[in-house]
Amino acid sequence: MSWKCNYEQLSYLVYSLQCSEFKKF
Repeated sequence: MSWKCNYEQLSYLVYSLQCSEFKKF
């Protein structure tokens, strides 16, 4: 599930952290 990871590359750094949490779920 990397739909949010590649949602906005501009905020990739910010999303990257969120993606890590999302991956946990």
